[in-house]
Amino acid sequence: MGEVYVAQDTRLDRRVALKILPAEFAADADRMRRFVLEAKSASALNHPNIITIYEVGEIEGTNFIATEYIDGKTINHCDSLSLVAALDVATQIASSLQAAHSAGIVHRDIKPDNVMIRPDGLVKILDFGIAKLSGVPMIAGGQKQTDPEAATAVHSHTSTGMIIGTATYMSPEQARGKAIDSRSDLFSFGVVLYEMLSGKRPFVGENAMDVIGSIVADEPKPLKELLPSLPAEIDRIITKALQKDREKRYQTAGEMLADLKSVHRRLEFEAEFATSSPAKPVEAHTQIVRSHTTIQTGSHNSIAVLPFSNLSADPDNEYFCDGLAEELLGALSKIENLRVAARSSTFSFKGRNVNVSEIGRTLNVGTVLEGSVRKSGDRLRISLQLINAADGYQLWSERYDREMKDIFEVQDEITLAVVDALKLKLLVDEKEEVLKRYTKNAEAYQLYLRGRFLFFKRTHEAFLKAIEYFRQAIEVDGEYALAYSGLADSYTFLGFYEHISPAEAVNNLKAPAFKSLELDDTLAETRTSIALYRTLYQWDLIEGDKEHKRAIACNPKYALAHHLDSATVILLGRFDDAIASEGRAIELDPFTAIFNATLGWLLYLSRRNDEAIAQSKRTIEIAPDHLFAHWVLGLAYGRAGRYDESIEALQKAVSITGAAPHIKAELARVLASSGRRDEAHKLLTELIEQAKVEYVSPVNLAKVYVGLNEVERVYEQFEKAVADHSVRLPWFMIDPCLDHLSSQSHFQDLLNRIGVTRRM
Repeated sequence: MGEVYVAQDTRLDRRVALKILPAEFAADADRMRRFVLEAKSASALNHPNIITIYEVGEIEGTNFIATEYIDGKTINHCDSLSLVAALDVATQIASSLQAAHSAGIVHRDIKPDNVMIRPDGLVKILDFGIAKLSGVPMIAGGQKQTDPEAATAVHSHTSTGMIIGTATYMSPEQARGKAIDSRSDLFSFGVVLYEMLSGKRPFVGENAMDVIGSIVADEPKPLKELLPSLPAEIDRIITKALQKDREKRYQTAGEMLADLKSVHRRLEFEAEFATSSPAKPVEAHTQIVRSHTTIQTGSHNSIAVLPFSNLSADPDNEYFCDGLAEELLGALSKIENLRVAARSSTFSFKGRNVNVSEIGRTLNVGTVLEGSVRKSGDRLRISLQLINAADGYQLWSERYDREMKDIFEVQDEITLAVVDALKLKLLVDEKEEVLKRYTKNAEAYQLYLRGRFLFFKRTHEAFLKAIEYFRQAIEVDGEYALAYSGLADSYTFLGFYEHISPAEAVNNLKAPAFKSLELDDTLAETRTSIALYRTLYQWDLIEGDKEHKRAIACNPKYALAHHLDSATVILLGRFDDAIASEGRAIELDPFTAIFNATLGWLLYLSRRNDEAIAQSKRTIEIAPDHLFAHWVLGLAYGRAGRYDESIEALQKAVSITGAAPHIKAELARVLASSGRRDEAHKLLTELIEQAKVEYVSPVNLAKVYVGLNEVERVYEQFEKAVADHSVRLPWFMIDPCLDHLSSQSHFQDLLNRIGVTRRM
């Protein structure tokens, strides 16, 4: 379409790329419109992964566009990339498409030639010459006739219009000359990813029309056949992007970006452990050193909010300091263009003397907010400073002296001050959401913070105390949705951890859960409360999944919703989706041990036993005394027949929990399976005696009978568990240790009654 020169901008002393439209092309109305369109499209966008337009002009009849000079290589001229590096490129492309589509621009020619990678790993999207703008007519033409890579801009009139673009990378609707939208770019992007990873194109032919015919009619060869070691999540992402029916594709670039980030973060995490612990068994695709990263320390589009120090005379005010930091973190996380490190990641630094630069590197953020709170009666002094993690320099600081009755106003002030210091601009709706308050009563707010502080301790005693504070908050403000949600969740988890019976849990959680939703159905927290009730206590897995998805739609950055949804969808037989959901939770909150341990459990349930063992070991490196990780490691070792290691891991879990029934039962099952039946019987007797004085789920007794191979008693306990509505029964029904029973009619009847899909 034109000629491109390297030029020197003498005024600003910088190199630029100068695209010149030759005089003979300027006389062509179509070419001229495309030239102007390219300038308009790219200049309408301000994104680090999209080429920047400096100037458009005409001198002595010569039309030109001056853009930034990009010193790099297009994808098709790059050396082969590691999987992690390729995913880094993919996330940057997806991010640029999200920005373009949000601005009403469809690129229409996403292909390797239009994706350039700089030496520092930054990706740039080029050539918006045939982009489609909202309100801008479709432009004919696409690629030079002589371009063999493109197989031309195919000029073929249809009832809708002229086919334009590069044949190899067109979407089916684009190839057929039909109306297109942003989902067409996502198909093209899927083709690019397929080729980038496999080195082969999904659709081929001797000429342009053959390629188009293949796009419209043929299914590409599954990537797993070309790359057997490719993680299932990546195969699923590309398969979804390449759906011929655009209703079955990703509907937005943001959805695809979220999935890519999830798997990218997991592989980075595995790669880091692989390099730090080379003796550890990991899959081949993870044995790489991260060479690219999207977010660099020092950038101001990412932040960690550290727990605030308690400078009050009363140590009991710790709940208030933690609560203020969490509230600010929650408000900032609602800003779309700001990446906020999750609570558990930042709170892992509580009480540790770690410098800001190390925190920035560990959490991969550019800025860190730290502060202190001094509370005396109704008086508050809050001191804050925002620090550049790269060099430790202070970007902003402020001190706020207020009364407790002004707490909501000061929180708003702090939030807006941090946003301003980060040089972020909020849309009107976004600002309203960031500053949204859920109670106007300062006393109710303090009681809620106390309850939440105790809830996060996740012990029997802490749950009971949290319930008291949530009830008091509701007494003060009967319209406080989050307090109702906190009350419901406390009973939900008391039941899940088997501290109380399912019936007692339901009797206490149902009313506050639905009240919280009635008061505010736009909160991820209230939606999650209902989702947990549907899944755990109604066994309505379809509705549970829907509610989790609604919670995620309310707040896509709410890691807990992704985590809990993974445990729901696996019961529906969607193993890959479950693993992807947990991966998304880990991507949002990489240092939360329960998320990492759950990923190991999902891998175990998916019959990916070696991966489950490796993931559990990685979790134990993060949190050496994490009960769930040792439990999963014990399950996986038992499945592999490595009984001594299994028993050791489960004994460790028992010692951590103080002999919780569900862990003790698992140990007894493995002891029995390994031939140590006397020890198993001893633990079984202890469980039966324990059940006389407190709630012990029939599922736990069934586990032991499975190990003892007493099948009639297994079914006897299963029937009791169904009648009891034992919370953990659905997950045990898909456990690999029951594979030998799965074909029996009684077993299939049980699955149907509880609504679980078991997949071998």
